[in-house]
Amino acid sequence: MAKGGVAPYTYQWEGRSETLPALEQLCRGTYTLTVTDAAGCSFSQSFSMTPPDLLQLNTVSVKAPTCFQGCDGKAQVTVQGGTAPYRYQWSEPHTDNTLSQTTAQADGLCPGSYTVTVTDAQGCSEQQQVTIQQTPAISLQLPDTVNLCLDQQVTLDATVPMGQYQWTHNGIAYSKKASIITDKAGTYHVSVTNAQGCMETASTRVNTYDTLFEVNFLQSSEAYTGDTLTLSEICYPQPDSVQWRYSQGIQMLDLLLLSRRSLINRQAPTR
Repeated sequence: MAKGGVAPYTYQWEGRSETLPALEQLCRGTYTLTVTDAAGCSFSQSFSMTPPDLLQLNTVSVKAPTCFQGCDGKAQVTVQGGTAPYRYQWSEPHTDNTLSQTTAQADGLCPGSYTVTVTDAQGCSEQQQVTIQQTPAISLQLPDTVNLCLDQQVTLDATVPMGQYQWTHNGIAYSKKASIITDKAGTYHVSVTNAQGCMETASTRVNTYDTLFEVNFLQSSEAYTGDTLTLSEICYPQPDSVQWRYSQGIQMLDLLLLSRRSLINRQAPTR
């Protein structure tokens, strides 16, 4: 506002039609105001408008949860441009679920995607999406069931890097080793804890048979040359694996293989 001189005053902005002492919604540039009082005396002053840089967000760090399906993930963003101070609001995208996180770093995040909205002191806002990846689970490669014949044994191995182990046999503590060798029937359960404190469990049922293993298969009693012949293995106890061997000239139809216990071929013996 003008002071001194003789009121009233008139205002004129150079190159503009406004005659008020103040302007709003100005773009970058230089503006000159001339004030003239009732005695005809005038004074001019120039003002330079330099708006802040564009508000921009950058994701600087993302940390996945420590364990599979954990919820201790973290994400942090940095702000460039705009006008400080900044306000932060984290939320789950495509929902109305806002989180209690109101700082540049969000903690306690489960796997999934999140959106952070940053608003500066002038009310300008910008959004950034951050994805928290799922941490892989501890992989335990134990069979569901193992069948042991007379005088056989099995090795159950739950080894993971820097792991700690607790095996039980039918609910009773059995071993703290990474792998065990056994010939006893029952349910073997293992709990494994890795160096990060993550835990995984697995179980195997071991069946034992005192009877000798019988190898048998079913086949047609007769067939003609060129017929398709099916052989079905009916061993008892049921084997863990089956390997077929056949003479040259027999064509096995892999695409028609019904199961590991059946073999189909087109080269039937002559009647």
